Amino acid sequence: MKSVKSLVLCMFSIIMIVSFSLPAFAASDDITGHYFESDMRALINKGILKGTAPNKYEPDKSVTRAEYAAFVVRTLELDKYNKADLSIAELNESNFKDVKLGDWYSDVVQIAAKAGIVGGYPDGTFKPNAAITREEMAVMTDRALSTKGIIAEGKPLTFIDTNQINKQYRGAIERLVALKIFGGLDGNKFGPKVKTTRGQTAAVLNRMLNKIEQSTTEPETPTEPETPTTPVGDYQVANLSSDGTPTIIKGYDSFDTAKSNATGNQVVLKGNTIVWMKSGIAVINNTVASIYSSESLKSDISYAVLGTELEYFDAGENWVKVSIAGMTGYAKKDEIKLIPSILEKGRSYYEVTTNGTLRHSIYNPLKDTYASYEYGVAPSFLNSGGKYYSWDGHTFYNVQGTKVGEAYQYFNLLPIRTETAYTAEDLNRYVVANGPAGSPLATLGAEFKKAESKYGINAMYLFALAIHESNWGTSEIAKKTNNLFGIKVYDTAPDSGEKYSSFAESIDHAGKFLSERYVNPSGVQYRGAMPGNKAAGMNLRYASDPYWGQKTAGHMYRIDQYLGGNERNKYTLGVTTTPGVNVRTDATTGGQNKVYSYPNTGAGIIITDTVTNAEGTWFKILSDQSDFRNAQEVYVYSNGSYGNNVIQAPIAK
Repeated sequence: MKSVKSLVLCMFSIIMIVSFSLPAFAASDDITGHYFESDMRALINKGILKGTAPNKYEPDKSVTRAEYAAFVVRTLELDKYNKADLSIAELNESNFKDVKLGDWYSDVVQIAAKAGIVGGYPDGTFKPNAAITREEMAVMTDRALSTKGIIAEGKPLTFIDTNQINKQYRGAIERLVALKIFGGLDGNKFGPKVKTTRGQTAAVLNRMLNKIEQSTTEPETPTEPETPTTPVGDYQVANLSSDGTPTIIKGYDSFDTAKSNATGNQVVLKGNTIVWMKSGIAVINNTVASIYSSESLKSDISYAVLGTELEYFDAGENWVKVSIAGMTGYAKKDEIKLIPSILEKGRSYYEVTTNGTLRHSIYNPLKDTYASYEYGVAPSFLNSGGKYYSWDGHTFYNVQGTKVGEAYQYFNLLPIRTETAYTAEDLNRYVVANGPAGSPLATLGAEFKKAESKYGINAMYLFALAIHESNWGTSEIAKKTNNLFGIKVYDTAPDSGEKYSSFAESIDHAGKFLSERYVNPSGVQYRGAMPGNKAAGMNLRYASDPYWGQKTAGHMYRIDQYLGGNERNKYTLGVTTTPGVNVRTDATTGGQNKVYSYPNTGAGIIITDTVTNAEGTWFKILSDQSDFRNAQEVYVYSNGSYGNNVIQAPIAK
């Protein structure tokens, strides 16, 4: 199924090139009066093109493959997502033999490679210092545009040297010529093997940037003259057919006016992009997208990765309101693709397997693919053979949209400042029976138990996290760096992760890292001491995968099941139902007895007792300021005249 964006690009072929207004510059630099001065100044102003020395930009100097990769990464702003502690599981590392950690270009080449913008040679090299040719620059530019969803029908090439263009690159060049981002050289030649200069590169990048901006800010110019019935205005209300073809009803000058005039299942378009719809799903259409607390898009609360399906609520001119794995917030509109209900091809869903477990199948709307994992025991109210939908992992609806029940998974809600009764030998035994042959985890049980004793972090949790993040210790990252936990492995630069001298050192550091930063209320990333999801817990700031916590909990469930089922339901668990729940040294709101707060709704709590007094019902709980080695009990207000703050969690049975 074609997207509206690709359909409109196919319909229109004349491209409006937006020019930048240029500030006055002194004539002391080396691009004043140069043919590509305006393009170079535009990129300089945006921080994309940097000088080689004061007032020196060398417009006629050739550009290397690494330099062009850096230009593209800056143009697409892919480097801005290298946030501390952002890591994901199961990344494939680059195999470029000649791109080494410490090279100035190592990060940008890895970022561009992971985004699918650059590739290497058959011998495994990237040749970062080789001068880039026009055809190589064209294919990188075409791939960069595709990451923004900009795809056009190719225009047949008429250059006299067309047969000299690498056949693998010809399609990219045909598309760029159609978009008027690339043109020919003197004598109607394309010059596929000609080296490019910094000035020529700036012209291509500036046109690419204009095209990206135009795709969300300017309607395309039609090839046919407008008729009196052609809609006018930047925003157009349209009906969509089942294949995505738009029928424009009327154009408006403002987003709000267009939105207020859309009725039924009509959508609002801006240029070739759907910018508002009544219902449907949203999907992250950028390498990583931040989720913000408000429409101002100033304070980010989490993030998620390209292709993540989101629940859609509404859209403004610059924002989209969404929910993701239990968290509701706002995303930048240019990082989100809206898919109206009429164009939906799939949905993520839950189902009961034949052995009674809960399987979650995650849908990627950009690829139209599914990936599944087993989360835990299936709630008793779900029937085998049916599909159920849940945006938060514990509230379930049937295909008719009727709520059928609510149940949390024990291990996803369990604070990990607990001790597992399973021994080092038990953990090793689980790997031997269930892991891949040769897994190094089969001999590391003692190291996990050592970290448990040293840092107060549940060894079974650490063990499950290592299985998930390192594919049982067999991932390329684990083999190269001994990093079993994806610590500081960024979505856009996986080679930047922590490196350890041994697996034992990695396990020890993970225990310390989590204890200090994630599960202690004074830690910078504390959002609750359980695996969680994007509503609360470690998942909120540890991983861009919104189901990282659920997947890790699934491993814990399977470990426990194999080893005898002694850990599940060991404790009575509660969950916060409002943000900012205070934890106190005694069951009263008076005095200076507050010790910390749970920042988020959905935080997991271990309940040890219930206390009722004049103020209402309180829960005595295990404090997250302590762990099993020196367990302390504190109090949270459950319900009464002050509202409902914490409930005993309904756990899937």
